[in-house]
Amino acid sequence: MLLTTPMISNAKTIFIDTNDYLHYMFFTDINWPALIGATEIKIVVPPVITRELDKHKYSHREESVRKRAQKVTKRFAELLRSRGEVRPHTTIHFEAQEAHNEIMRLNLSRESQMTNS
Repeated sequence: MLLTTPMISNAKTIFIDTNDYLHYMFFTDINWPALIGATEIKIVVPPVITRELDKHKYSHREESVRKRAQKVTKRFAELLRSRGEVRPHTTIHFEAQEAHNEIMRLNLSRESQMTNS
């Protein structure tokens, strides 16, 4: 008889800002579990991120940013067609709906979540 102990999952869901995709280490090169301190990472990409990247790949004033946006969106397309595994223990999920739909469904206010600095 084989006995196993259940693995304790420390899974985290993260959202990456457009500027992080454009200006920092390429998202597929990052060891997300080690960086975040989790066993599994799920990167969620809301529609606003893909829209902003599309805008930047055609109209950003700096060629390097346009090229980076093209590289990111190309990798997104590859991941969308595949299982969505970015690297071991890291997956990516592309949201189909805007976040404001969820905010409205839960009867939340965006303004109450913002802080003044």
